[in-house]
Amino acid sequence: MMNWNKNTDCCKWNGVTCNHFTGDVISIDLSCGMLQGTIHPNTTLFDLPHLQGLNLAYNNFTASQLPRDFSNRLTHLNISYCGFIGEISWEILHLCKLVSLDLSANDGLQMKPYVLKNLLQNSSRLRELLIPQVHIGWVFPTFDLNISSSLKSLDLGSTSLQGKLPETSSIFNIWKNLTCHSIT
Repeated sequence: MMNWNKNTDCCKWNGVTCNHFTGDVISIDLSCGMLQGTIHPNTTLFDLPHLQGLNLAYNNFTASQLPRDFSNRLTHLNISYCGFIGEISWEILHLCKLVSLDLSANDGLQMKPYVLKNLLQNSSRLRELLIPQVHIGWVFPTFDLNISSSLKSLDLGSTSLQGKLPETSSIFNIWKNLTCHSIT
């Protein structure tokens, strides 16, 4: 970002990808950007109207709340290892085009069980869900979760999930295609 010059087209900035026809910003990759400080909940960074991909991984936003408003066009969101805290709101379920969601290693993040359940069941495009170290604290239900068949990679390590999956769970039907990490 230090090389970003306000006098030049933002589509030429490092980490910014634009649609070649419209000039709209469609992706921002600021991973390992040595960014630090607080991201305010009302930031427009998460709400750019044509944004499809946002990668803020490995920056230091310690003690920042995860914003509630995201562009509903997002297909890829990676905010792993950023130090976000607080509750992941149900608004994340509005990201119906989401293909990849990585919230890994944000020890202060929490997710309500119904948000996880809805992500697993209703996100028809979601292929990758990585939420290790996000506190959920849920006992697996005795009924089948009916996990979306689009899901190919799932990491629920260190989320405080407990219990056993029912032997008839749909997760076993897609097991061949699923990369599942430990649940502790």
